[in-house]
Amino acid sequence: MARAQGVKKLVVAVIDGMKPAALQSAIASGGAPTLARLVRDGYATGECISSFPSLTPVATSTITTGSGPDAHGVPSMHWYNRAEERYVDYGISFPSARRSGVISVLKDLIYRINQEHLSSKTPTFFESLEEAGVRAACTTYMIYRGPHEHEFVGSGMGGRLASVTGMSRSGWGPSELIYGDIFDSQNTPCRSSFGVPGRRDQHASCAALELIANDAYDFLLLSLPDNDNYSHRMGPEAQPTSIAHADTQIQKVIDAYGGYRAFMEDHAMIVLSDHSHSTVREGLDLLGMLRADDWGILQPRQKPRKAKDVQLAVSPAARFGAVYLLEPAHRARELPLVVSDLRKHDEIEHVLWRENGEAAVASGHDELRFAPGDTYTDARGRGWDAEGDLAVLGLHAADGLLVSDHYPDALTRAWQALRTERLGDVLVTPRLGREFFDWGGVAHVGGGTHGSLHTDDSAAQLIVTGTGESREHQPAWSIADVHELVLEHFNVNSPNATPVQ
Repeated sequence: MARAQGVKKLVVAVIDGMKPAALQSAIASGGAPTLARLVRDGYATGECISSFPSLTPVATSTITTGSGPDAHGVPSMHWYNRAEERYVDYGISFPSARRSGVISVLKDLIYRINQEHLSSKTPTFFESLEEAGVRAACTTYMIYRGPHEHEFVGSGMGGRLASVTGMSRSGWGPSELIYGDIFDSQNTPCRSSFGVPGRRDQHASCAALELIANDAYDFLLLSLPDNDNYSHRMGPEAQPTSIAHADTQIQKVIDAYGGYRAFMEDHAMIVLSDHSHSTVREGLDLLGMLRADDWGILQPRQKPRKAKDVQLAVSPAARFGAVYLLEPAHRARELPLVVSDLRKHDEIEHVLWRENGEAAVASGHDELRFAPGDTYTDARGRGWDAEGDLAVLGLHAADGLLVSDHYPDALTRAWQALRTERLGDVLVTPRLGREFFDWGGVAHVGGGTHGSLHTDDSAAQLIVTGTGESREHQPAWSIADVHELVLEHFNVNSPNATPVQ
């Protein structure tokens, strides 16, 4: 079945980590004229709320499936796989990757996240579109799963190394997949130098130009990740520079189609970020906090059954951490002890856990418990029962709704995270301005980062132009809504729409 007659092509451009305030600065300075024009001709919001954790693997999975981590199954940037008794690391830093094993990290990042970790019960929009006969294409994006097999195309020393290490296997994606120097369904001349930061946006636009020249797509995911790396290094206040670079790549794609008017005659466009960024002033040692309270912590590449005096696996990931109790029989005794040990630290903002079918979140001595119910209604129309101090999540009543200025959509996001099987027994986030050191000892002090419930980490940008008119006045947005926008554009029903349970 071909694309429905009269339905425009659709490009979704994801500018990784773009902070809405930074976009406004880039537009005001004249550095982002293409994005400014898309905003002018469509509608936009700087309050499109990310997943929790507000980390790229989780958010990317939410965008492509329209589901939270409790459904799509990708829990964090770094997590403990109980079944395999190992830490999973999607490349949080090179020093951390060396602790886990670089080859293992690359396999997790490129293959396993798509083929094993992402739930088969939550189809990506690539899968749903292809099933409906819509030709989908994807540039280098963390989640690319689709129905078509793509062979590894690496050559030279990189290709030989990949063959020796088992990295040269096929991947499954949409009709067209141009992923770094690993998959290239169009046999393009584009090279990414194996994903070197600063060159990835250019590789994406190069790939898009080839797809345009060959009329090879109806739907295109244009991934522009360089902004995130730049912000990690230079800080969110420096983002207007990297946003301007992304704007240039988008304009290259538009120019390749004959300019803005010609492009928009045949295309609709959605531009979004997957999360935001906050400034890091201090690194925190989550591992040290727990060791100071005499908890034994599993090391990378250490098997728990061979480790003595080890009770916990711990996954610090930017402004988020997960703690796993390794012995289920001891959970009732150990969980309250871990919670108590973490909440006594002034640098910790939130400690979250599940107990007796409820979600619990603590900040210092204050505590809130909640579950789906009918006492309160949030901005997205979901009902909740809550007991305790609403101020823990900054919640207050506004126009009959329970909202939070500092922790947007906090109840749903926290509830989904706590129901995510792979995400651990206790979740923890630091106060604004702080980031956990990862297993490699890396924190982005002086730069930017993300991961928590806080709006500075979580309020992403959305621009919709040429489609989605029925949602223009939607009062509350989530990055999960982009999945619906994409499928609605092509009149494809969503298989993943599920209520909070």
